[in-house]
Amino acid sequence: MLELSRTFLLVTSLICVAVWLGYIAKKRRRLPPRPPSTASSGEPWKVYAQWAASLGPLVRVTSVGNMVITLNTFEAASDLLEKRGHFASRPPWPMADLLGRQKNVAFQYYGDRLRRCRKALHASLSPTAIASQWSDLLDYYSRELLVRYMESPTSAYADSLGIVESLILQLAYGHAPGPDNVKVSRDSMEDSVVGLQPGTWWVNSIPALRYIPEWFPGAGFKRWANKARKAFVATIEKAFFDVKEEVHLGKAPPSFVRASLERSDGTPDEDDIIMSCAGSLFSAGSDTIIATYRNFLLYMMLHPDIQERAFQELVSVIGNDRLPTAEDQPALPFIDCLIQEVHRIGAVVPLMPHSNWKDDEYLGYHIPKDSWIMGNGWAMLHDSQQYANPQEFNPDRFAAKDGRPVPRDPRTIAFGFGRRLCPGMHFANAFLFLAITRTLAAFEICPTIENGQVVAPSMTGYKTGLVWMPSEFKCTMKPRAKAHAMIGLDD
Repeated sequence: MLELSRTFLLVTSLICVAVWLGYIAKKRRRLPPRPPSTASSGEPWKVYAQWAASLGPLVRVTSVGNMVITLNTFEAASDLLEKRGHFASRPPWPMADLLGRQKNVAFQYYGDRLRRCRKALHASLSPTAIASQWSDLLDYYSRELLVRYMESPTSAYADSLGIVESLILQLAYGHAPGPDNVKVSRDSMEDSVVGLQPGTWWVNSIPALRYIPEWFPGAGFKRWANKARKAFVATIEKAFFDVKEEVHLGKAPPSFVRASLERSDGTPDEDDIIMSCAGSLFSAGSDTIIATYRNFLLYMMLHPDIQERAFQELVSVIGNDRLPTAEDQPALPFIDCLIQEVHRIGAVVPLMPHSNWKDDEYLGYHIPKDSWIMGNGWAMLHDSQQYANPQEFNPDRFAAKDGRPVPRDPRTIAFGFGRRLCPGMHFANAFLFLAITRTLAAFEICPTIENGQVVAPSMTGYKTGLVWMPSEFKCTMKPRAKAHAMIGLDD
């Protein structure tokens, strides 16, 4: 009995020592470096990039109780977000649940449901599907953009938003949207910007707060979120079931929902997947497109010499009697360089949130599971080692000449990484090419003149949030000589 007791004590002691050593080892794991000060900024991606210059590609900060690790180089983002599948999830985001966005493709945790959603979106938004199903839709709305400019030459900032919203809603549901649909879509985007911005809401750090009653002091966030959720869910459910009824009657026009229903097995689970995907397009499908296009307008005003070069390339390749088409794209190398530079300097999704579902090590640093992992797209696209003089708008940096290496195409960064790559990127690129080239072909983008004075465009006003977008600016769309004929309007 005495020997048994000694053995028990020895085993127990060894277990305790092992647990203690494991605890100490875990405590001593080397976390990524953090800055001495974490002063807040309206554009934190720029601050992270500054810190990375002295601390290295990984920078650790704490935001509303969460550990946030920013990846500030393409190499770090590629190594972790592209090559290691366990970084493909999203951070815990209780506010997304409260807003009804937990089934949105952008905010789902990684798993079978997300894979099915992405598969459904890819089936309708692949390059092949775009060419066969959506070319007429893209042609119509890129022309309608020009019609709006003819009608109201000084309203390009607002009109471009309305066109892109209508494009995405018709893609999703097959109908030109009415004012109510557009309003709900716009409200949904605004709610997403406010409600899903990282580091803003304590409920994301203390999930139990989501269970407090709405009447409780301090629960205003929940009252606001629930109101927004009800409006969003009711709208996407009605839109989905309206299309489903049209499909049943054989009256549904082409749309993502119709195409997906025709491929599905008709189960409630499949319906929910399709409805969620369409809702993702409805609530967040237009913001990155419109931000990129507005950057194009702004930089053409700031650089009329570059605008003229792009126009002259169009004239030399296709003349000035017709609008460009998708088939013209390979013959327009300077315009492709221009579009790349718009993506680079604009960096419309400056931070790309991921999360890892298991511990990992990288560059000698420990990355605890369930960390907020932020790909700093802005830092990658303003890396002076890759893009010389990154603050300068210079499309020529992407031109292949004299055998010099061409910098990385910004579109390989702008649409995300790995298993969270934007499933709508091919559709976005297709529309942006048509919208940009047709705008250049039909209009000169000029500063507005008020009271005899030129209203100089400003580079200081940008809206921050999930998408980084120029604040409202004024410009005048001056029709070129044959614009009316190209668009199909009478003089």
